[in-house]
Amino acid sequence: MKKQFKSIPFYLTLMIFSFTLMSTGGGKGKDPGGGGSTCPTKTIPLTLFQGNINPYAIPNRQFGFMPIQNILNGGQATSPSSLYQNSHLSYCHITITATNCSSYGNGGTKSFIWDSSNDGDNNDVSMNIEIPESGSFTITIDLHDGCGPWYSGSNPTRRAMWIHQGNYNPAPIISISTWSLNRVDNC
Repeated sequence: MKKQFKSIPFYLTLMIFSFTLMSTGGGKGKDPGGGGSTCPTKTIPLTLFQGNINPYAIPNRQFGFMPIQNILNGGQATSPSSLYQNSHLSYCHITITATNCSSYGNGGTKSFIWDSSNDGDNNDVSMNIEIPESGSFTITIDLHDGCGPWYSGSNPTRRAMWIHQGNYNPAPIISISTWSLNRVDNC
């Protein structure tokens, strides 16, 4: 009889823990916007505009936004490895983070390298990206100017980098035109 009473607290504790876990969503549910299972996505155009980028606001800058391949005029970007191998080319890295959808991309984050040809038009300022179909997400964009002799002074060959970061909800198109100067690197 004593052995039966000793196991009752154990089973009672186990039942309470199980009920608590189930009521707090510890199991994987079917909520598409939640942190559980799959997260539906949709493909939309992302469009980049020069917007508030003012290259002349950078000290010693003599030329406007003029990389050899200008992403904001429909030029192609390069692969991640080409950022260092061909620094005279533009480079644009896009990261989307869906905080409530861990199945989106890799742990809720998906990255893209700018490719305006992926929407069927090689010469536009848009590319197709995949976003979560429900719930908010953050877009972070690193836009690197092509390295060139755009500056006066002792080191005229440099490369500027602008960034954009904002929170978004699903939309049929996302257009970006607000930027912050992040840094200017020597080439």
